[in-house]
Order: sequence, then C-alpha cells, then structure tokens
Amino acid sequence: MTKSASAPSPKLTVSARHLSNHRLHADFARQYVLGDELGSGGFGFVVRATRVCDGFPVAVKFIFKDKVPNHGWVRDPSLGVIPMEAFVLKVVKHPGVVRFVDLFDDDAYFYLIMEHHGTPWQAPEPTSAKTPKNANETTAQEKTPKGMPTSSPMATSKSQPSAVKGAESLRPAPMERRSSCDLFECIEQHSRLSENKARWVFAQIVEAVYHLDTMGITHRDIKDENCVIDADFNVKLIDFGSAVIADPRKPPPYFNRFFGTMTFASSEILQGQSYRAPQAEVWSLGVLLSILLSGEGPFADQDAAMRGKITRPKGAWSHDALNLLLGCLEVNPDRRATIAQVRDHPWVRSAWSLRGLRRPSS
Repeated sequence: MTKSASAPSPKLTVSARHLSNHRLHADFARQYVLGDELGSGGFGFVVRATRVCDGFPVAVKFIFKDKVPNHGWVRDPSLGVIPMEAFVLKVVKHPGVVRFVDLFDDDAYFYLIMEHHGTPWQAPEPTSAKTPKNANETTAQEKTPKGMPTSSPMATSKSQPSAVKGAESLRPAPMERRSSCDLFECIEQHSRLSENKARWVFAQIVEAVYHLDTMGITHRDIKDENCVIDADFNVKLIDFGSAVIADPRKPPPYFNRFFGTMTFASSEILQGQSYRAPQAEVWSLGVLLSILLSGEGPFADQDAAMRGKITRPKGAWSHDALNLLLGCLEVNPDRRATIAQVRDHPWVRSAWSLRGLRRPSS
C-alpha cells in the first residue's frame, strides 16, 4: 500500500510566528481580542483586534523595539520615550489621520492601537504589464494659478513606468498587507479612478498633509499603500514610522538620509542631494496624483524622475489637473509648489464644493 502524501502545512503569518509563544501585556489581553493579520513589514506587524468592552474594531501595530532606529524615538510628557509613529498619532487630531486609541509595551514590542479604518479591496489577479495608450494633449487654456509653473519636461512613452532600478530604500521592507483596506488595492480594483473620485481622495490627503505641516510634522513616506480608504472614498494617512518633526516657526531643516519609498522620492533625493522634507513631500503627492488619475507613476525610470521628464499621462486629464501635477513635480525644489499652494489650487479646492461640503478652515 502506498502511503498518501500529507497536505502541506499552511504558512504561518508573521504575527503567528512572533506571538504564538509570546505572553501579551496583561492589561492589553484583558481589553482586546486579536484577530487576523492585516500586514507586516520591517518595523513590525499589524493585527486586527476588537475592544472587549464595546466591540470597537481596532488595528494593533506591534512595533519591534529593537528595530526602531535612534532617530525614531520621542519623549512624550505622559508616556515617556516612545516611537515617533506613536507620538505623532497621539498629538495629531485630524480626520485625515488614523486615530490613536492606546499604547502598551512589553520587553519586545510597543502595541500601537489605532482605529481600524477602510474597506477591504479585492485586487484582481496579477496580469502582464499593459502598454499604455498615449493620452491626447491638453489644449484647454485656463488661467494658471499663481505660483504654479506653466510648463515642465514631458515625454511620450509606450512603455509602462517601472519601479526604480538599482536603488533601495534605507528603511526596512515595506508593509505587506492582506485583505487590504489601502489605496493601492483600491486603485488596483478600479485600474484608475475617475477625475472627480481622484480629486476627492487627493484633496483629503492634501488636507491632512497641510495640517501636519502647520504642526511641523512631515510624513516622509506618502504613497498609496500608506493611505487607508473606505467604500465612500474617505481616506486616512497611516504609517508614520518615517515621520520627522521640526519647529514650524523656522525654515525646514535639510536632511541627508532618506527613509521613504524610492519610487516616490523627489528629484533632489534621487540625485543624492540634501533635501527639505516638506518640499520632498509635495513631490510624493505629485507621484500619487499621477497614480490616482492614470493608474501609473509619472516617470518611465529613475533617470526620468531625476530630470523631471514626465511620461505623457494616460487618459484624459483636465488642464487644472495637469497643471497641478507639473507644479508638484517641478525639479527645482525652490520653485516647486508648496503644500499651501497645492491645497489652494483650483482643482483641489473644488473637491469640497463638488461634494456639497465646505472646505475645512486652515
């Protein structure tokens, strides 16, 4: 008799590997019940949970204490020395930033408890790269907003923009997510968003970035995977592990090391120059805007990004949307649009009135 082969054991999630023999903080274990894993990355992993007292759904990020870099610690007046990400969420109260709920820690982890926002988006099965069609040139001649550029290098390409080659981020591996509620999966499901949906999503992110900027906080890793979104296209920023805080009353300092994602890195960062975080943040918003409207990044490769040579956007873009893109992706950071100018751009400003809403006051 031939012995039948046994079925392969299911692959353990990162959270299961780390928590299976780990004694959870006693107070945390009494107050929360853990669920399935939402994602994992170099700094830790995120698990869905439910608060026992009222059934409130939360996301718990287990942050490896020994993986937090030296610059990633902040002293909080009430909690002591904690990771930057926990500090930022604790001090920021804004509808566009995921809400801080609580913080625990033990010998191995910080347990950052946040609201669980978003709708799971089911991404389609991976397919071979598609060749984008060239979009028609925009011919509308509308008034250019003050402080925004009127032209920028633009290339027409038949090849799909690819990820940056030969360049690696200095931060740990990006978060790998399951049953994702993030903007990346939302765009994957829709291929690309209609201009009005993209406008609404982008305006919310800009509002959050602007609010952070008034507090001297820069996220430094703005991308679609760091935005969670629900079925009504309401968006919140997450993952502040690369954030930096500066005095908003002074000129922003220069940085030499980059801790974000290379495909969203600004021209000056790719050229190895020192950079100001708020200026680089606006560039990342420009890359995100291209992805929202066309489903693709704005550059064919890293060299094109360094030179600001934008691939002709796929699909029909309005003049205002294209003008905004060029303002965000200006190679010279001193001529690049500021976050205040992006927020006040007609294309962004109109997002609120199109929804019958009043734009939040500054």
